[in-house]
Amino acid sequence: MSNCLLQMCTFASMAKQLKIGFDAKRVFQNFTGLGNFSRTLLNDLSKADSALDLHLFAPKKIETQRTAPFLQPPFQTFFPDTIFRSAWRTRSMVKDLIKEKVNVYHGLSHELPLGIEKTNIASVVSMHDLIIKADKKQFKWLDRKIYDLKFKSSCERADKIVAISQSTKSDIIEHYRVSEDKIQVIYQTCHHQFKEEVNRKEVAKYLASKNLPTEYLLYVGSAIPRKNLFRLVKAINQLPKTLRVPLFVVAGKSKYRDKVLEYATKKKIDNLLFFMDDLEFTDLPKLYRGALATVYPSHYEGFGLPIVESLFCHTPVLTGNNSSLPEAGGPGALLIDSKSTVEITRGLQKLLEDEALRKSLSHAGHQYVQQFHSENIIKQWISLYQELAASK
Repeated sequence: MSNCLLQMCTFASMAKQLKIGFDAKRVFQNFTGLGNFSRTLLNDLSKADSALDLHLFAPKKIETQRTAPFLQPPFQTFFPDTIFRSAWRTRSMVKDLIKEKVNVYHGLSHELPLGIEKTNIASVVSMHDLIIKADKKQFKWLDRKIYDLKFKSSCERADKIVAISQSTKSDIIEHYRVSEDKIQVIYQTCHHQFKEEVNRKEVAKYLASKNLPTEYLLYVGSAIPRKNLFRLVKAINQLPKTLRVPLFVVAGKSKYRDKVLEYATKKKIDNLLFFMDDLEFTDLPKLYRGALATVYPSHYEGFGLPIVESLFCHTPVLTGNNSSLPEAGGPGALLIDSKSTVEITRGLQKLLEDEALRKSLSHAGHQYVQQFHSENIIKQWISLYQELAASK
């Protein structure tokens, strides 16, 4: 056991028995950002502290390979016997939290049930981003208004708000006029598989088994306008032909992705795009480790988890100089103006031409990203849960 983990467990053993309730909707129903955050945090908590009783409250039970661990001890699950699941999560859940004698309730994704502020249950809400403010085109008008009301209400009623970056904290203060003292920043960590060393031979064997090229850039993210895949492909088209390398795209299918492919086909560079639709989650570290660089030119992020995943895998990152992205990348990222195709092209060219730069960023980034290890993050969460329980 590492010294850090030993210290964390010693620290945790001092805690009184606490019953923590979690909004587990995303654990069972979301398999991207919010779901990954929720599952990783809960998994790390379960390994770190036997003094915490972890109770998951979710509107719907969905069992898959990735949710199965949360349907067994040490987790205790609660699924309502009602067809009005949305109403239960918004309001009726509070009765069940009281019945189960929960000490602290953690809204893992922006929301708290109405009425919890009138109970003796301490509450904390995780705020990941305010994309509804930064990228209004991503949401329908009514959806945006509903989310805005829910998020603002939760921030006002919570005993504590946890932002996943300083950038998100600033956004909350700006848009919801919340006292700075009420907000604590606790960064995200990522799945443990990205922190394990990946052998280069394993990478080569994997690429060969899939008949994939050995030199490539990697894009991991949703296929939506804010993530900026279209401009990235435009930038690749502007590179000197001698520098062009394939781009592996880990993103779901969408009309936006179709638009990207249509452009690439028109410019006769579609042979450079590899859509990794059949990728297993467990194979993602190999793709990170083998890439020349991860390219993440998003216009706005609450944190930017693929950046951290990449740096743990010793791979440098090209990303935007906006929102939380500089926080996530630190010295392991080459920052550019993500709204400029010319800037992205220059950044790509710089990385592709300069192997020494890539190695330097890789080394600095891997050192920097150690602050996002689970031991550091979980210690902060346990301390906060204790503090909140003691306040009631």
